[in-house]
Amino acid sequence: MPRPKAGEVLIKTKACGVCHSDLHVIKGEIPFPSPCAIGHEITGEVVEHGKLSDRKTIERFPVGSRVVGAFIMPCDNCFYCSKGHDDLCEDFFCL
Repeated sequence: MPRPKAGEVLIKTKACGVCHSDLHVIKGEIPFPSPCAIGHEITGEVVEHGKLSDRKTIERFPVGSRVVGAFIMPCDNCFYCSKGHDDLCEDFFCL
């Protein structure tokens, strides 16, 4: 079982969606090593905080919180990420 690091939370996945990009992987249209587990849009529940996690993380995501895992891997540096809108990350959409 994975262990969360400081500032991270462990999420028990309750559901995982397979989206259109996953269909491209299945069809071989996107190079991806196989075998693989597809699906990257998840929902679940926070079950653990990493040791030494700060109060902000613990208060924002208390154990038992229902969460959605984002597809976007934010840069944490662009205008939107710095304002807490990592779902609009400029670097991700400019790749």
